[in-house]
Formats: sequence, C-alpha cells, structure tokens
Amino acid sequence: MPKTKKNTICFGFDVSSSTVGICSLHVCDKKIIKVEYSYYKPKDEKETELGKIFKLYDHIFNYILEQDKKYKNVDYKVFVEDFIMFMPGKSSARTITILSVYNRTVCLAANHCLKIEPELLPVATIRSVLKKVSGNSERVDKEHVPEVLEKIIKKDLPNWNFRWSVNKKGIPIDECYDQADGIAAALSGAFRSGILENEKIRSV
Repeated sequence: MPKTKKNTICFGFDVSSSTVGICSLHVCDKKIIKVEYSYYKPKDEKETELGKIFKLYDHIFNYILEQDKKYKNVDYKVFVEDFIMFMPGKSSARTITILSVYNRTVCLAANHCLKIEPELLPVATIRSVLKKVSGNSERVDKEHVPEVLEKIIKKDLPNWNFRWSVNKKGIPIDECYDQADGIAAALSGAFRSGILENEKIRSV
C-alpha cells in the first residue's frame, strides 16, 4: 500500500510595531502546493501597550490554531524574521523595545500553540536565500521582494501571482510589503531546513 505523503505547513512572520505580515506556506513532496497570507495591525491608539501585546498574542495563537484544526496529518515549522538591533535614523530605544517585545510575543504564541520553537531568521539571511533561489544577480531589496517571490513560487504554482492592494490613488499599500516579507520568511526557512530543495541552498 503506498505511503501517504505528509504535508508541511511553514508559518512565516514579519513583525514590526505597526504591521505583522503572516504566511502559511503549504509544502508536499518538496513542492509548494498552496500559499496563504494576510496581515495584522497591532496599532490601536485606544489600547494600552499591554492591551496591544495581548491582542497580538491572541491573534497569532488563534490564527495558527485555526490552521491546525483545518488540516490533518501535517508537520509544522515556524520562521520569524528577527528584529534588527540598529536601524539608522529609526533605532530609538522605544522603537527597538517595541519591536523586540512584539517579535517575541509572536514567537511565544506560536510556541504555545504548536509546542515547537520558532526559528529566528536575520533579514540578510532571508534576502540571501531569495537571491540564490531566484537566480538574481543583484541584492533583493524590500520593494522587489514580491516579484522575486513570484519568480520562485511560479516554479511550482505557475498561475500564482502576488496579491496587491492599493490605496485610492492606485499606489500599493505598505502592508503589501509586510505580507511579502512574511512569505519570504516562510519560503527561505523552508529552503534552509530542507523542506524545499534548491542546489544553491545548503539545508541546516
């Protein structure tokens, strides 16, 4: 009797103080079969800082829990883009503190729900994997992440296109790039861990 193939869902999270990019990357037999993505806004002027943290925790926990209820016979991996300790022009003590707390809140929620430790990925590592797998000759910057994702994912899902949302002037909203970074975290983590394979990436 043939062995049933087991799917893996790789969760990817890009966490900032204003938006969390969220992705569920479904993989079976080393191929991408589905990509789900969204975003969450923890910023609410009416909430206390603790209130925002509690809501963020609940949102991530419940998001993962719903995925776990929906899909059976699945393995899980969690990849979170780590925060940068210093950002020229942006690295105030308050900004770094909020980033670190939100980032680890997402990690705690995922760990609590799945009982596995998330893997933290530096943004340089994520962009390096995208560059190698896509075959790009130049560094992948934030603005070009969506088109690089399309190039990679279309190898398994030819009809897949990144979903853009625009404002009233027809300009892509910032949250598009947060979602793209969430997908990038899941995708690069999958290649690094051997869930997906590419000759240019050595799994760790």
